[in-house]
Amino acid sequence: MTVTRTPPSGDRPRNKRGEGSKLRGDILDAATRLLVAGGPEAITLRAVARDVGIATTSIYSHFADREEILDAIADRGFTEMADITDRAMTEESDPVGSLLAGCRAYLGYATNSPQLYTLLFTTTLGPSPKPGLRTPKPFQWESQSGARLFHNLVSGIQGCIDAGLSDSADAFADALAVWSALHGYAGLRANLLSVPWPEDERTLTHLVGDLAHLRRLSATDQERPRPAGSA
Repeated sequence: MTVTRTPPSGDRPRNKRGEGSKLRGDILDAATRLLVAGGPEAITLRAVARDVGIATTSIYSHFADREEILDAIADRGFTEMADITDRAMTEESDPVGSLLAGCRAYLGYATNSPQLYTLLFTTTLGPSPKPGLRTPKPFQWESQSGARLFHNLVSGIQGCIDAGLSDSADAFADALAVWSALHGYAGLRANLLSVPWPEDERTLTHLVGDLAHLRRLSATDQERPRPAGSA
């Protein structure tokens, strides 16, 4: 009689040659699930290995430690955000509509993926008080994850300037102001649930309209009053 051995629970078939990248993706997917369910503290190498169904040591073929997993999640999250905002912006032909669509998509991502959104900026832009999260390297505009997301915002404001729809004199500086406002609003909106916040769209158009110095807020709007002393 032939006896078929059943692999112990948690064992995973060995990947075929060339499928190592699939395991790397599976590890990131598992870590992201843990993040969503329990926050950054829930991400441990043992928990990730258990979710994927591999030995903990198998993780080291793809990630040196837990910090590298967190970095990879942040990289992938920033790429997703950049893709989402880029798609939203390209669907609008009007420069103002394009800028607002990108900012709207940004807030949507922050609202729908709060744990991931928090991790992106905690591990990338500043030290974290949470246990196990590293103090990051200085932000590099041209190479670090998140640069494309910010450049989408800069190009959106510049498009409004070029079309004569914004009085901004510095697209880069005003993009930083808009980004700061969106980030602050997203964080407050998520944590101060007792505040009777107005509709997101109202806040969005107010923040972006003022900080990007927009002359109007839609293709059908009349021009907004210009600040005193402006040309």
